[in-house]
Amino acid sequence: MSTISVSIICAVASLLAAPTPLPPLPPLPPLDPPVEPAFPGQYAPKPPPNFPPTPKRCLEIANPWFRCPCLEWLAQDFASLTRYTAANERLLPQRPGQRRVLFFGDSITDNWSRPQFGGFFPGKPYVNRGIGGQATTQMLVRFRADVMALRPAVVVILAGTNDVSGNIGATPPEVTVRNLAAMVDLARVHGIRAVLASLLPVRDGTLWPSRTAERPLMRLRALNDWIAAFARANAVGFVDYHAAMVAPDGQMQAALTDDGVHPNAAGYAVMAPLAEKAIAAVMRRPAPRAGAKIQVALRLPPPPQDVAPPRTQPGPERARLSSEAAGPASARACADLSLPGDRCACLENNLFNFAGLDRYTAANATVPAAPTGASPTVSRVVFLGDSITRGWGTGEAATFFADRPYLNRGIGGQTTEQMLARFPTDVLALTPAAVVILAGINDIAGNTGKRTPAQIAGNVASMVELALARGIRPLLLSVLPVSDATLAGDRPQVRTGMFPPDIIYAVNRALAAEARRLGVPLVATHAAMADVSGHLRKEFTTDGLHLSPLGYAALAQLVEPALRAELARGRGGR
Repeated sequence: MSTISVSIICAVASLLAAPTPLPPLPPLPPLDPPVEPAFPGQYAPKPPPNFPPTPKRCLEIANPWFRCPCLEWLAQDFASLTRYTAANERLLPQRPGQRRVLFFGDSITDNWSRPQFGGFFPGKPYVNRGIGGQATTQMLVRFRADVMALRPAVVVILAGTNDVSGNIGATPPEVTVRNLAAMVDLARVHGIRAVLASLLPVRDGTLWPSRTAERPLMRLRALNDWIAAFARANAVGFVDYHAAMVAPDGQMQAALTDDGVHPNAAGYAVMAPLAEKAIAAVMRRPAPRAGAKIQVALRLPPPPQDVAPPRTQPGPERARLSSEAAGPASARACADLSLPGDRCACLENNLFNFAGLDRYTAANATVPAAPTGASPTVSRVVFLGDSITRGWGTGEAATFFADRPYLNRGIGGQTTEQMLARFPTDVLALTPAAVVILAGINDIAGNTGKRTPAQIAGNVASMVELALARGIRPLLLSVLPVSDATLAGDRPQVRTGMFPPDIIYAVNRALAAEARRLGVPLVATHAAMADVSGHLRKEFTTDGLHLSPLGYAALAQLVEPALRAELARGRGGR
Protein backbone atom coordinates (compact mmCIF):
# COMPACT_ATOMS: atom_id res chain seq x y z
CA MET A 1 0.00 0.00 0.00
CA SER A 2 1.41 3.39 -0.95
CA THR A 3 2.21 6.12 1.54
CA ILE A 4 -0.52 8.33 0.02
CA SER A 5 -3.15 5.59 0.48
CA VAL A 6 -2.15 5.10 4.10
CA SER A 7 -2.37 8.86 4.68
CA ILE A 8 -5.84 9.02 3.17
CA ILE A 9 -7.04 6.08 5.26
CA CYS A 10 -5.62 7.64 8.45
CA ALA A 11 -7.22 10.99 7.66
CA VAL A 12 -10.63 9.40 7.04
CA ALA A 13 -10.32 7.36 10.23
CA SER A 14 -9.45 10.42 12.28
CA LEU A 15 -12.46 12.28 10.91
CA LEU A 16 -14.76 9.38 11.76
CA ALA A 17 -13.32 9.09 15.26
CA ALA A 18 -13.50 12.81 16.06
CA PRO A 19 -16.82 14.18 17.31
CA THR A 20 -18.60 16.36 14.80
CA PRO A 21 -18.27 19.98 15.96
CA LEU A 22 -21.52 21.78 16.67
CA PRO A 23 -22.38 24.52 14.19
CA PRO A 24 -21.94 28.03 15.55
CA LEU A 25 -25.03 29.89 16.66
CA PRO A 26 -26.13 32.31 13.94
CA PRO A 27 -26.72 35.87 15.11
CA LEU A 28 -30.27 36.68 16.07
CA PRO A 29 -31.96 39.23 13.81
CA PRO A 30 -32.45 42.64 15.41
CA LEU A 31 -35.89 43.08 16.91
CA ASP A 32 -35.94 46.87 17.16
CA PRO A 33 -35.63 49.38 14.32
CA PRO A 34 -33.12 52.18 14.82
CA VAL A 35 -34.39 54.76 17.29
CA GLU A 36 -32.89 58.22 17.72
CA PRO A 37 -33.73 59.52 21.19
CA ALA A 38 -34.65 63.20 21.32
CA PHE A 39 -32.16 63.77 24.13
CA PRO A 40 -29.47 61.68 25.86
CA GLY A 41 -30.93 58.93 28.00
CA GLN A 42 -34.53 59.34 26.85
CA TYR A 43 -34.70 55.74 25.63
CA ALA A 44 -32.48 52.76 24.84
CA PRO A 45 -33.31 50.07 22.25
CA LYS A 46 -32.81 46.50 23.38
CA PRO A 47 -29.11 45.60 23.07
CA PRO A 48 -27.76 42.26 21.76
CA PRO A 49 -28.29 39.35 22.07
CA ASN A 50 -31.95 40.36 21.58
CA PHE A 51 -33.27 37.47 23.62
CA PRO A 52 -36.82 38.00 24.91
CA PRO A 53 -37.01 39.06 28.58
CA THR A 54 -39.34 36.31 29.83
CA PRO A 55 -39.10 32.51 30.10
CA LYS A 56 -42.32 32.00 28.18
CA ARG A 57 -40.94 33.84 25.17
CA CYS A 58 -37.63 31.96 25.46
CA LEU A 59 -39.53 28.67 25.07
CA GLU A 60 -41.31 30.03 21.99
CA ILE A 61 -38.01 30.42 20.11
CA ALA A 62 -38.21 28.03 17.17
CA ASN A 63 -34.49 27.31 16.96
CA PRO A 64 -33.60 24.86 19.77
CA TRP A 65 -30.03 26.17 19.74
CA PHE A 66 -31.33 29.44 21.15
CA ARG A 67 -33.77 28.24 23.83
CA CYS A 68 -31.33 27.25 26.56
CA PRO A 69 -28.94 30.20 25.95
CA CYS A 70 -31.99 32.46 26.22
CA LEU A 71 -32.88 30.97 29.62
CA GLU A 72 -29.25 31.22 30.76
CA TRP A 73 -29.08 34.87 29.71
CA LEU A 74 -32.38 35.66 31.44
CA ALA A 75 -31.25 33.92 34.63
CA GLN A 76 -28.45 36.48 35.01
CA ASP A 77 -30.75 39.51 34.69
CA PHE A 78 -34.35 38.50 35.24
CA ALA A 79 -35.59 42.09 35.51
CA SER A 80 -33.43 43.38 32.60
CA LEU A 81 -31.68 45.85 34.89
CA THR A 82 -28.93 46.31 32.31
CA ARG A 83 -31.30 47.45 29.55
CA TYR A 84 -31.31 51.09 30.66
CA THR A 85 -28.12 51.29 32.74
CA ALA A 86 -26.22 53.40 30.21
CA ALA A 87 -29.27 55.50 29.34
CA ASN A 88 -29.86 56.25 33.02
CA GLU A 89 -26.27 57.44 33.35
CA ARG A 90 -26.60 59.65 30.25
CA LEU A 91 -29.83 61.28 31.40
CA LEU A 92 -29.00 64.87 32.30
CA PRO A 93 -30.09 66.39 35.62
CA GLN A 94 -33.38 68.23 35.43
CA ARG A 95 -33.12 71.96 34.81
CA PRO A 96 -34.64 74.35 37.36
CA GLY A 97 -38.38 74.37 36.86
CA GLN A 98 -38.33 71.29 34.65
CA ARG A 99 -40.62 68.45 35.72
CA ARG A 100 -39.62 65.10 34.27
CA VAL A 101 -42.32 62.62 33.20
CA LEU A 102 -41.41 58.94 32.93
CA PHE A 103 -43.44 56.22 31.20
CA PHE A 104 -42.89 52.80 32.76
CA GLY A 105 -44.24 49.55 31.36
CA ASP A 106 -43.94 46.67 28.95
CA SER A 107 -43.85 46.45 25.13
CA ILE A 108 -46.75 48.86 24.70
CA THR A 109 -44.63 51.52 26.38
CA ASP A 110 -41.39 50.22 24.82
CA ASN A 111 -42.75 50.39 21.25
CA TRP A 112 -43.93 53.98 21.70
CA SER A 113 -40.43 55.23 20.84
CA ARG A 114 -40.32 53.50 17.47
CA PRO A 115 -40.40 56.01 14.60
CA GLN A 116 -43.12 54.13 12.69
CA PHE A 117 -45.54 54.96 15.50
CA GLY A 118 -45.08 58.71 15.24
CA GLY A 119 -42.38 59.17 17.86
CA PHE A 120 -42.52 59.44 21.63
CA PHE A 121 -44.21 62.75 22.50
CA PRO A 122 -42.13 64.94 20.15
CA GLY A 123 -40.88 68.09 21.82
CA LYS A 124 -41.64 66.87 25.34
CA PRO A 125 -38.94 65.93 27.91
CA TYR A 126 -40.62 62.58 28.51
CA VAL A 127 -38.55 59.48 29.33
CA ASN A 128 -39.40 55.96 28.11
CA ARG A 129 -38.53 53.01 30.37
CA GLY A 130 -40.63 50.27 28.79
CA ILE A 131 -39.34 46.71 28.33
CA GLY A 132 -41.29 44.41 26.04
CA GLY A 133 -42.74 41.24 27.54
CA GLN A 134 -42.25 42.16 31.18
CA ALA A 135 -44.64 41.27 33.99
CA THR A 136 -45.29 43.38 37.09
CA THR A 137 -42.95 41.22 39.19
CA GLN A 138 -40.02 42.16 36.95
CA MET A 139 -41.05 45.81 36.91
CA LEU A 140 -41.17 45.96 40.71
CA VAL A 141 -37.57 44.70 40.86
CA ARG A 142 -36.31 47.39 38.47
CA PHE A 143 -38.51 50.21 39.78
CA ARG A 144 -35.71 51.61 41.92
CA ALA A 145 -33.14 51.79 39.12
CA ASP A 146 -35.43 52.88 36.28
CA VAL A 147 -37.88 55.16 38.12
CA MET A 148 -36.93 56.21 41.65
CA ALA A 149 -33.28 56.95 40.86
CA LEU A 150 -34.29 59.24 37.97
CA ARG A 151 -36.51 61.41 40.21
CA PRO A 152 -39.35 62.16 37.82
CA ALA A 153 -42.21 64.42 38.86
CA VAL A 154 -44.67 61.91 37.39
CA VAL A 155 -44.51 58.22 36.52
CA VAL A 156 -47.13 56.72 34.19
CA ILE A 157 -47.42 52.98 34.89
CA LEU A 158 -48.97 50.66 32.31
CA ALA A 159 -48.48 47.09 33.50
CA GLY A 160 -50.30 43.81 33.96
CA THR A 161 -51.20 42.43 30.54
CA ASN A 162 -48.22 40.07 30.58
CA ASP A 163 -49.25 38.81 34.01
CA VAL A 164 -52.51 37.75 32.41
CA SER A 165 -50.74 35.97 29.55
CA GLY A 166 -48.40 34.15 31.95
CA ASN A 167 -45.10 35.45 30.58
CA ILE A 168 -43.29 34.47 33.80
CA GLY A 169 -45.74 31.75 34.77
CA ALA A 170 -49.24 31.78 36.17
CA THR A 171 -49.72 35.09 37.99
CA PRO A 172 -52.92 35.37 40.06
CA PRO A 173 -54.64 38.75 39.89
CA GLU A 174 -54.01 39.42 43.58
CA VAL A 175 -50.26 39.29 42.88
CA THR A 176 -50.63 41.77 40.01
CA VAL A 177 -52.56 44.30 42.10
CA ARG A 178 -50.17 43.95 45.04
CA ASN A 179 -47.25 44.70 42.72
CA LEU A 180 -49.02 47.74 41.27
CA ALA A 181 -49.83 49.03 44.76
CA ALA A 182 -46.19 48.50 45.81
CA MET A 183 -44.94 50.57 42.86
CA VAL A 184 -47.33 53.37 43.80
CA ASP A 185 -46.12 53.21 47.41
CA LEU A 186 -42.47 53.44 46.32
CA ALA A 187 -43.30 56.39 44.07
CA ARG A 188 -45.05 58.19 46.94
CA VAL A 189 -42.11 57.55 49.28
CA HIS A 190 -39.89 59.38 46.80
CA GLY A 191 -42.24 62.30 46.17
CA ILE A 192 -43.29 61.05 42.71
CA ARG A 193 -46.86 61.48 41.47
CA ALA A 194 -48.18 58.20 40.02
CA VAL A 195 -50.59 57.70 37.13
CA LEU A 196 -51.97 54.18 36.64
CA ALA A 197 -53.20 53.18 33.20
CA SER A 198 -55.92 50.70 32.36
CA LEU A 199 -54.87 47.65 30.36
CA LEU A 200 -55.58 47.74 26.66
CA PRO A 201 -58.09 45.32 25.15
CA VAL A 202 -56.82 42.73 22.67
CA ARG A 203 -58.22 41.48 19.37
CA ASP A 204 -58.29 38.15 17.55
CA GLY A 205 -57.37 38.18 13.88
CA THR A 206 -56.73 35.83 10.98
CA LEU A 207 -53.00 35.67 11.72
CA TRP A 208 -53.43 35.79 15.50
CA PRO A 209 -56.61 33.89 16.36
CA SER A 210 -55.85 33.28 20.05
CA ARG A 211 -55.26 36.75 21.49
CA THR A 212 -58.41 36.66 23.62
CA ALA A 213 -57.59 33.12 24.77
CA GLU A 214 -54.16 34.22 25.94
CA ARG A 215 -55.50 37.41 27.52
CA PRO A 216 -59.17 36.77 28.39
CA LEU A 217 -61.22 39.94 28.05
CA MET A 218 -63.04 39.34 31.34
CA ARG A 219 -59.78 39.16 33.23
CA LEU A 220 -58.50 42.35 31.64
CA ARG A 221 -61.73 44.12 32.57
CA ALA A 222 -61.57 42.82 36.16
CA LEU A 223 -58.03 44.16 36.58
CA ASN A 224 -59.07 47.48 35.06
CA ASP A 225 -61.97 47.77 37.50
CA TRP A 226 -59.52 47.26 40.38
CA ILE A 227 -57.01 49.77 39.00
CA ALA A 228 -59.73 52.41 38.61
CA ALA A 229 -61.09 51.75 42.13
CA PHE A 230 -57.59 51.86 43.61
CA ALA A 231 -56.81 55.14 41.89
CA ARG A 232 -60.06 56.72 43.12
CA ALA A 233 -59.51 55.54 46.70
CA ASN A 234 -55.96 56.87 46.92
CA ALA A 235 -55.96 60.08 44.85
CA VAL A 236 -53.72 58.41 42.28
CA GLY A 237 -53.84 59.53 38.67
CA PHE A 238 -55.69 57.30 36.22
CA VAL A 239 -55.74 57.16 32.43
CA ASP A 240 -58.36 54.93 30.82
CA TYR A 241 -56.88 53.71 27.55
CA HIS A 242 -59.23 50.73 27.52
CA ALA A 243 -62.45 52.75 27.31
CA ALA A 244 -61.10 54.78 24.37
CA MET A 245 -59.84 51.79 22.40
CA VAL A 246 -62.44 49.08 22.95
CA ALA A 247 -64.95 48.05 20.28
CA PRO A 248 -68.58 47.11 21.02
CA ASP A 249 -67.62 43.42 21.10
CA GLY A 250 -65.13 44.06 23.94
CA GLN A 251 -62.05 43.62 21.74
CA MET A 252 -59.64 46.31 20.60
CA GLN A 253 -60.85 48.37 17.69
CA ALA A 254 -59.46 46.82 14.52
CA ALA A 255 -58.12 50.14 13.22
CA LEU A 256 -55.93 50.63 16.32
CA THR A 257 -53.78 47.47 16.15
CA ASP A 258 -51.84 45.51 13.57
CA ASP A 259 -51.24 42.38 15.66
CA GLY A 260 -54.13 42.22 18.13
CA VAL A 261 -52.09 43.25 21.20
CA HIS A 262 -49.97 46.31 20.45
CA PRO A 263 -51.24 49.67 19.26
CA ASN A 264 -50.28 50.88 15.82
CA ALA A 265 -49.71 54.54 14.94
CA ALA A 266 -53.45 55.21 15.10
CA GLY A 267 -53.62 53.52 18.49
CA TYR A 268 -50.81 55.61 19.95
CA ALA A 269 -52.50 58.70 18.50
CA VAL A 270 -55.52 57.85 20.67
CA MET A 271 -53.41 57.15 23.77
CA ALA A 272 -51.13 60.21 23.69
CA PRO A 273 -53.71 62.94 24.44
CA LEU A 274 -55.27 60.79 27.17
CA ALA A 275 -51.88 60.43 28.85
CA GLU A 276 -51.20 64.16 28.51
CA LYS A 277 -54.53 64.97 30.17
CA ALA A 278 -53.84 62.61 33.09
CA ILE A 279 -50.32 64.02 33.52
CA ALA A 280 -51.65 67.58 33.58
CA ALA A 281 -54.24 66.59 36.18
CA VAL A 282 -51.72 65.10 38.63
CA MET A 283 -49.29 67.98 38.05
CA ARG A 284 -51.92 70.31 39.49
CA ARG A 285 -51.90 68.30 42.73
CA PRO A 286 -49.27 68.73 45.44
CA ALA A 287 -46.45 66.21 45.13
CA PRO A 288 -46.39 63.43 47.74
CA ARG A 289 -44.14 64.35 50.64
CA ALA A 290 -40.81 62.66 50.01
CA GLY A 291 -39.60 60.37 52.78
CA ALA A 292 -40.53 57.05 54.25
CA LYS A 293 -42.93 58.40 56.88
CA ILE A 294 -46.16 58.08 54.92
CA GLN A 295 -49.05 59.27 57.06
CA VAL A 296 -51.94 57.90 55.00
CA ALA A 297 -51.74 54.21 54.11
CA LEU A 298 -52.99 53.02 50.76
CA ARG A 299 -56.53 51.69 50.72
CA LEU A 300 -56.61 48.44 48.78
CA PRO A 301 -59.90 47.36 47.19
CA PRO A 302 -60.53 43.60 47.26
CA PRO A 303 -58.49 41.90 44.53
CA PRO A 304 -60.38 40.90 41.39
CA GLN A 305 -61.68 37.37 41.19
CA ASP A 306 -59.74 35.06 38.89
CA VAL A 307 -62.45 34.88 36.24
CA ALA A 308 -60.27 32.95 33.79
CA PRO A 309 -57.38 30.54 34.29
CA PRO A 310 -54.03 32.30 33.83
CA ARG A 311 -51.91 31.23 30.92
CA THR A 312 -48.49 29.64 31.38
CA GLN A 313 -45.90 28.67 28.82
CA PRO A 314 -46.67 27.12 25.40
CA GLY A 315 -45.65 23.68 24.24
CA PRO A 316 -45.98 20.29 25.95
CA GLU A 317 -47.45 20.39 29.42
CA ARG A 318 -44.76 20.03 32.05
CA ALA A 319 -45.51 19.65 35.73
CA ARG A 320 -44.36 22.81 37.47
CA LEU A 321 -42.37 22.03 40.55
CA SER A 322 -43.01 24.14 43.60
CA SER A 323 -40.08 26.04 45.02
CA GLU A 324 -40.03 23.57 47.90
CA ALA A 325 -39.19 20.66 45.59
CA ALA A 326 -37.79 22.26 42.46
CA GLY A 327 -34.24 21.06 42.95
CA PRO A 328 -31.58 23.80 42.84
CA ALA A 329 -33.02 26.98 44.29
CA SER A 330 -31.03 29.34 42.08
CA ALA A 331 -30.06 29.73 38.45
CA ARG A 332 -26.42 29.61 39.47
CA ALA A 333 -26.97 26.16 40.99
CA CYS A 334 -28.71 25.02 37.80
CA ALA A 335 -25.48 25.72 35.91
CA ASP A 336 -23.73 23.08 38.02
CA LEU A 337 -25.86 20.28 36.53
CA SER A 338 -23.85 18.19 34.08
CA LEU A 339 -26.46 17.36 31.42
CA PRO A 340 -27.61 20.23 29.16
CA GLY A 341 -31.20 19.01 29.23
CA ASP A 342 -31.20 18.99 33.02
CA ARG A 343 -29.74 22.50 33.10
CA CYS A 344 -32.42 23.84 30.76
CA ALA A 345 -35.25 22.14 32.68
CA CYS A 346 -33.84 23.48 35.95
CA LEU A 347 -33.62 27.02 34.57
CA GLU A 348 -37.11 26.76 33.16
CA ASN A 349 -38.57 25.76 36.52
CA ASN A 350 -36.51 28.37 38.33
CA LEU A 351 -37.45 31.25 36.04
CA PHE A 352 -41.14 30.40 35.84
CA ASN A 353 -41.18 30.68 39.63
CA PHE A 354 -38.50 33.33 40.08
CA ALA A 355 -39.88 34.79 43.30
CA GLY A 356 -40.96 31.46 44.80
CA LEU A 357 -44.47 32.81 45.31
CA ASP A 358 -46.01 29.35 45.49
CA ARG A 359 -43.76 28.31 48.38
CA TYR A 360 -45.98 29.88 51.06
CA THR A 361 -49.31 30.15 49.24
CA ALA A 362 -51.02 27.55 51.44
CA ALA A 363 -49.41 28.83 54.63
CA ASN A 364 -50.35 32.44 53.89
CA ALA A 365 -53.96 31.41 53.29
CA THR A 366 -54.19 30.12 56.87
CA VAL A 367 -52.88 33.32 58.46
CA PRO A 368 -55.81 35.06 60.20
CA ALA A 369 -56.37 38.79 60.13
CA ALA A 370 -53.73 40.60 62.15
CA PRO A 371 -54.76 41.11 65.77
CA THR A 372 -55.68 44.66 66.72
CA GLY A 373 -54.51 46.15 69.98
CA ALA A 374 -52.17 43.24 70.65
CA SER A 375 -49.25 43.81 73.00
CA PRO A 376 -45.77 43.89 71.46
CA THR A 377 -45.00 40.46 72.86
CA VAL A 378 -47.76 38.84 70.83
CA SER A 379 -47.65 41.03 67.71
CA ARG A 380 -47.21 39.26 64.39
CA VAL A 381 -43.70 39.37 62.95
CA VAL A 382 -42.51 38.05 59.57
CA PHE A 383 -38.92 36.83 59.21
CA LEU A 384 -37.89 37.21 55.56
CA GLY A 385 -34.72 35.67 54.21
CA ASP A 386 -32.94 32.81 52.49
CA SER A 387 -31.80 29.37 53.67
CA ILE A 388 -30.41 30.77 56.92
CA THR A 389 -33.87 32.04 57.82
CA ARG A 390 -35.53 28.95 56.37
CA GLY A 391 -33.36 26.66 58.54
CA TRP A 392 -34.43 28.55 61.64
CA GLY A 393 -37.21 26.16 62.55
CA THR A 394 -36.12 22.85 61.08
CA GLY A 395 -34.05 19.93 62.32
CA GLU A 396 -32.17 20.55 65.53
CA ALA A 397 -32.99 24.27 65.31
CA ALA A 398 -36.74 23.60 65.30
CA THR A 399 -37.54 26.05 68.09
CA PHE A 400 -38.41 29.12 66.03
CA PHE A 401 -39.79 31.43 68.70
CA ALA A 402 -42.34 28.76 69.64
CA ASP A 403 -44.20 31.04 72.05
CA ARG A 404 -44.56 33.92 69.55
CA PRO A 405 -46.84 34.42 66.52
CA TYR A 406 -43.78 34.83 64.31
CA LEU A 407 -43.92 33.68 60.69
CA ASN A 408 -40.90 32.20 58.90
CA ARG A 409 -40.82 33.18 55.22
CA GLY A 410 -37.32 32.07 54.29
CA ILE A 411 -36.56 30.42 50.93
CA GLY A 412 -33.17 28.80 50.35
CA GLY A 413 -30.91 30.29 47.72
CA GLN A 414 -32.85 33.52 47.27
CA THR A 415 -31.33 36.91 46.55
CA THR A 416 -32.62 40.35 47.49
CA GLU A 417 -34.20 40.68 44.03
CA GLN A 418 -36.30 37.57 44.62
CA MET A 419 -37.26 38.69 48.13
CA LEU A 420 -38.29 42.10 46.83
CA ALA A 421 -40.39 40.39 44.15
CA ARG A 422 -42.33 38.45 46.80
CA PHE A 423 -42.37 41.15 49.47
CA PRO A 424 -45.92 42.36 48.64
CA THR A 425 -47.27 38.80 48.97
CA ASP A 426 -45.17 37.24 51.74
CA VAL A 427 -44.91 40.34 53.93
CA LEU A 428 -47.26 43.24 53.11
CA ALA A 429 -50.33 41.07 52.53
CA LEU A 430 -49.86 39.45 55.96
CA THR A 431 -50.04 42.88 57.70
CA PRO A 432 -47.42 42.15 60.37
CA ALA A 433 -46.38 44.59 63.06
CA ALA A 434 -42.73 44.11 62.09
CA VAL A 435 -40.52 42.38 59.55
CA VAL A 436 -37.01 41.04 60.19
CA ILE A 437 -34.88 40.99 57.03
CA LEU A 438 -31.70 38.91 56.67
CA ALA A 439 -30.62 39.05 53.05
CA GLY A 440 -27.70 39.57 50.70
CA ILE A 441 -25.41 36.56 51.00
CA ASN A 442 -26.76 34.89 47.83
CA ASP A 443 -26.41 38.13 45.86
CA ILE A 444 -22.71 37.98 46.68
CA ALA A 445 -22.59 34.46 45.24
CA GLY A 446 -24.33 35.68 42.08
CA ASN A 447 -27.37 33.41 42.37
CA THR A 448 -29.36 35.71 40.06
CA GLY A 449 -26.40 37.50 38.52
CA LYS A 450 -23.62 39.61 39.94
CA ARG A 451 -24.76 42.79 41.68
CA THR A 452 -22.87 45.61 43.36
CA PRO A 453 -23.12 46.26 47.12
CA ALA A 454 -25.12 49.40 46.32
CA GLN A 455 -27.63 47.40 44.26
CA ILE A 456 -27.98 44.78 47.00
CA ALA A 457 -28.55 47.41 49.67
CA GLY A 458 -30.92 49.25 47.33
CA ASN A 459 -33.17 46.20 47.07
CA VAL A 460 -33.27 45.95 50.85
CA ALA A 461 -34.01 49.69 51.05
CA SER A 462 -37.01 49.20 48.74
CA MET A 463 -38.34 46.54 51.09
CA VAL A 464 -37.81 48.82 54.07
CA GLU A 465 -39.60 51.70 52.33
CA LEU A 466 -42.55 49.47 51.46
CA ALA A 467 -42.77 48.28 55.06
CA LEU A 468 -42.65 51.81 56.47
CA ALA A 469 -45.27 52.99 53.99
CA ARG A 470 -47.65 50.34 55.34
CA GLY A 471 -46.86 51.03 59.02
CA ILE A 472 -44.70 47.91 59.44
CA ARG A 473 -41.56 48.19 61.59
CA PRO A 474 -38.46 46.86 59.75
CA LEU A 475 -35.51 45.33 61.54
CA LEU A 476 -32.41 44.69 59.42
CA LEU A 477 -29.71 42.14 60.17
CA SER A 478 -26.24 42.50 58.72
CA VAL A 479 -25.01 39.76 56.39
CA LEU A 480 -23.42 37.01 58.47
CA PRO A 481 -19.78 36.02 58.06
CA VAL A 482 -18.74 32.72 56.47
CA SER A 483 -15.85 30.37 57.09
CA ASP A 484 -14.11 27.56 55.28
CA ALA A 485 -15.08 24.19 56.74
CA THR A 486 -14.29 20.50 56.50
CA LEU A 487 -17.31 18.26 56.10
CA ALA A 488 -17.71 14.51 56.62
CA GLY A 489 -15.17 12.52 54.67
CA ASP A 490 -12.63 15.34 54.88
CA ARG A 491 -14.37 17.22 52.07
CA PRO A 492 -13.31 20.89 52.18
CA GLN A 493 -15.99 23.55 51.85
CA VAL A 494 -14.32 26.73 50.60
CA ARG A 495 -16.97 29.31 51.46
CA THR A 496 -14.69 32.35 51.40
CA GLY A 497 -14.12 31.87 47.67
CA MET A 498 -17.81 32.07 46.80
CA PHE A 499 -18.58 34.65 49.50
CA PRO A 500 -15.46 36.87 49.72
CA PRO A 501 -15.24 38.48 53.17
CA ASP A 502 -14.32 41.88 51.71
CA ILE A 503 -17.51 41.88 49.64
CA ILE A 504 -19.55 40.91 52.71
CA TYR A 505 -18.02 43.88 54.54
CA ALA A 506 -18.83 46.17 51.58
CA VAL A 507 -22.47 45.01 51.50
CA ASN A 508 -22.79 45.53 55.25
CA ARG A 509 -21.40 49.05 54.92
CA ALA A 510 -23.97 49.78 52.21
CA LEU A 511 -26.75 48.33 54.38
CA ALA A 512 -25.63 50.46 57.32
CA ALA A 513 -25.75 53.58 55.14
CA GLU A 514 -29.30 52.78 53.98
CA ALA A 515 -30.39 52.04 57.56
CA ARG A 516 -29.09 55.45 58.68
CA ARG A 517 -30.77 57.20 55.76
CA LEU A 518 -34.11 55.57 56.49
CA GLY A 519 -33.84 55.78 60.26
CA VAL A 520 -34.28 52.06 60.91
CA PRO A 521 -32.24 49.75 63.15
CA LEU A 522 -29.56 47.41 61.84
CA VAL A 523 -28.49 44.64 64.21
CA ALA A 524 -24.72 44.04 63.90
CA THR A 525 -25.06 40.27 63.62
CA HIS A 526 -21.86 39.98 61.57
CA ALA A 527 -19.63 41.46 64.27
CA ALA A 528 -21.29 39.44 67.02
CA MET A 529 -20.91 36.09 65.25
CA ALA A 530 -17.43 36.50 63.73
CA ASP A 531 -14.18 35.30 65.23
CA VAL A 532 -11.04 37.43 65.49
CA SER A 533 -10.25 36.75 61.82
CA GLY A 534 -13.67 37.95 60.69
CA HIS A 535 -14.94 34.45 59.85
CA LEU A 536 -18.04 32.73 61.19
CA ARG A 537 -17.22 31.11 64.51
CA LYS A 538 -16.90 27.34 64.13
CA GLU A 539 -19.34 26.52 66.92
CA PHE A 540 -22.01 28.61 65.17
CA THR A 541 -21.99 26.73 61.84
CA THR A 542 -22.47 23.29 60.35
CA ASP A 543 -20.82 23.92 57.00
CA GLY A 544 -19.21 27.36 57.06
CA LEU A 545 -22.39 29.10 55.85
CA HIS A 546 -25.48 27.75 57.60
CA LEU A 547 -26.00 27.95 61.32
CA SER A 548 -25.82 25.24 63.95
CA PRO A 549 -28.35 25.11 66.83
CA LEU A 550 -25.85 27.10 68.88
CA GLY A 551 -25.62 29.64 66.05
CA TYR A 552 -29.40 30.06 65.93
CA ALA A 553 -29.49 30.47 69.71
CA ALA A 554 -26.88 33.23 69.45
CA LEU A 555 -28.82 34.88 66.61
CA ALA A 556 -32.04 34.80 68.63
CA GLN A 557 -30.31 36.51 71.55
CA LEU A 558 -29.28 39.32 69.21
CA VAL A 559 -32.66 39.67 67.50
CA GLU A 560 -35.14 39.43 70.38
CA PRO A 561 -34.23 42.59 72.35
CA ALA A 562 -34.01 44.68 69.18
CA LEU A 563 -37.33 43.30 67.96
CA ARG A 564 -39.05 44.01 71.28
CA ALA A 565 -37.80 47.59 71.12
CA GLU A 566 -39.11 48.03 67.58
CA LEU A 567 -42.53 46.61 68.44
CA ALA A 568 -42.78 48.93 71.42
CA ARG A 569 -41.69 51.89 69.28
CA GLY A 570 -44.28 50.96 66.67
CA ARG A 571 -47.05 50.98 69.24
CA GLY A 572 -45.92 54.38 70.44
CA GLY A 573 -46.01 55.82 66.91
CA ARG A 574 -43.18 57.06 64.73
